[in-house]
Amino acid sequence: MLVEVVTAFKVRGQLMAVGTVFDAPESVLQRIEGKVTPVGLDTAEREYYRALSRWWTIDDDPTVTLEDSRRLLLFLEELYALLRKNGRIVPVRLPVVKNYTHTGGCSDGRRN
Repeated sequence: MLVEVVTAFKVRGQLMAVGTVFDAPESVLQRIEGKVTPVGLDTAEREYYRALSRWWTIDDDPTVTLEDSRRLLLFLEELYALLRKNGRIVPVRLPVVKNYTHTGGCSDGRRN
């Protein structure tokens, strides 16, 4: 279940700061009750765009592991499913602004 931290706490030595969104397994929900709240749609959408931006720049970060990429992709998939199920339409890619010249081609010289 996607939850947002409302009271900071530690998990395996890692601080979960207020506002952090993560996927909490059902088995730990009782232990963290009162410290988290289910994610609202506005928060889910905000996190989706943040994660999507991260996904499209992940290749530029040499410290990212394959496991990090997999976790991010799973997080994106869960957010996407939640948002679509609740009627929110979100892109799977970030919008790309194309720069066209006055000659009708792209700024890099290609024809459109």
